[in-house]
Amino acid sequence: MRQPNPTQGMQEVDSVVKKLFVEMADEATARGLESYPGPLMTFNGRDANADALEEMVDAFKYLTQARMEKERITLYIELLRNAVKQDVPHMVQTMTELLCETMGVSYDN
Repeated sequence: MRQPNPTQGMQEVDSVVKKLFVEMADEATARGLESYPGPLMTFNGRDANADALEEMVDAFKYLTQARMEKERITLYIELLRNAVKQDVPHMVQTMTELLCETMGVSYDN
């Protein structure tokens, strides 16, 4: 899928990525030490490429899940916009309830 060149945007991402990556790597190391005798080492008897490929398949599944969820939320937002344009309060409430249900949050009217 061809996309246009990026525009100015709103928030710089790299510094957040660097901070988040270090935090997540530290957490993964801690979890690994709970399950394995020590940190990840070279020549440990495992095929690192096979392990990485399995992880990539899982990552692809998670990205697909996120994309599907985003599509559903985008649909709800568009329906809400249309309801607001038409000034239909009950449509707004119904769509808000559906969105909250999808997101797993309570809707207190």
